[in-house]
Amino acid sequence: MASLPSSTIPVAIIDPPRGGIHGSVLKAIRACKPIEHLIYISCSPLSLSADICSLCAVRGGCSGCGIPFMPIALSCFDIFPDTEHVETVVVFERCNDEDGNVNPKSKYYRADAVIDGA
Repeated sequence: MASLPSSTIPVAIIDPPRGGIHGSVLKAIRACKPIEHLIYISCSPLSLSADICSLCAVRGGCSGCGIPFMPIALSCFDIFPDTEHVETVVVFERCNDEDGNVNPKSKYYRADAVIDGA
């Protein structure tokens, strides 16, 4: 990864089985500093919600896992009509630090946004 041109933004694309991402893979993704964006394709809303919590957990929620991600876009696709199955695609952006602060240079940054975590 160190040999990538400076204009390259590393993106990881994951499409896990219904059970979600294995814990060791989640930790590896969080620990891989060059990954700035993550595209997650899910066939299970239940495992997706658990994986989102792991990918986005700030300091204390995932000790030693590295800088968290923030979901910036989500789309659902009903490609199996008349069933309970839905495909979901979530795009994540790496936060600025382990406290979950967003990079002010990100096009998704809003200085006036306040999230009540209490």
